[in-house]
Amino acid sequence: MTITYEIDDNVEPVAGDTVAQIASVATYNVQSGCAATYNAGNMQVTIAAGVVTHSGTTTTVAGDTVTLVSDPTNPRWAWIAADSGGAIDLILGTAGATPAVPAIGDRVALQLIKIQAAQTIADNCEAKLDKRVFSASSLPVGYVTQKYKSATQVFTTTTTLADVTASSGTFSFAIAASEVWQVEYWVPLTFGGTGGAKFQITGAAAPTAVSINGYYGRASSTAAGSFNAAFDTVTAFATDISSQSSAAAGGNDAAYVNSAASGIYIRAVVINGANAGTVTLQAAQQNANSTTTLGIGSLMRAIRVA
Repeated sequence: MTITYEIDDNVEPVAGDTVAQIASVATYNVQSGCAATYNAGNMQVTIAAGVVTHSGTTTTVAGDTVTLVSDPTNPRWAWIAADSGGAIDLILGTAGATPAVPAIGDRVALQLIKIQAAQTIADNCEAKLDKRVFSASSLPVGYVTQKYKSATQVFTTTTTLADVTASSGTFSFAIAASEVWQVEYWVPLTFGGTGGAKFQITGAAAPTAVSINGYYGRASSTAAGSFNAAFDTVTAFATDISSQSSAAAGGNDAAYVNSAASGIYIRAVVINGANAGTVTLQAAQQNANSTTTLGIGSLMRAIRVA
């Protein structure tokens, strides 16, 4: 006896964006959160805070509320999605007797909704489809992720740490509970004054251990191309990795001469605890003075060790 299964989808039309979302799950996914709450009194939908992967880059979503818009005569489909910066977007389709699902664009899918004609209550929409595709609990041992800078990043008279930007996103990667990662950063530096530079690596709360070391290099009239120990190994995320004076986490930084031919190499091994999170490199000036420039060709390379 032959049994033939036939799928009859009379609620949601087959959408190319849905297929694409599944096919690109490694680079477009939801790591955590971003659940939807549909209002029972109006047309608002609230998306909770969370973390997504957009084009391979870990992006934080602060959460937001959008307002659905119905057509007075015909139904329509609508996407709620997260963009490359973590903002929540509403993409409304064209209303019609048999409406098509609109293109989602370069976004991470969260919700797909069918809004009836003249609908006034979000919670009563005909279809409220959770389209979050969650990332795998962990990446395979040996997995490598890399980022680089295609444009300079300039800090001007500021000691406030900010994420180091990359050609796509930031110098960051997701880490699951109990994973072990090694990450290396190389950042060419130039200075317009005596501000110097400092760096910080942030990550998941309560890691088991974080070992950080590396070196800072400079060119000067007395020691062209010399390298100095930048900081010692530590066992927690460093609050400051300073290439000018001293690291807050027990480092041994060497003073340097401001120069147009400098750079810092940072290496860290992260043995994570029970909390998943994102490991991110941040930078600022050690002292607020003139400009500090992170150069084109800066590189991040992270590999899962265990």
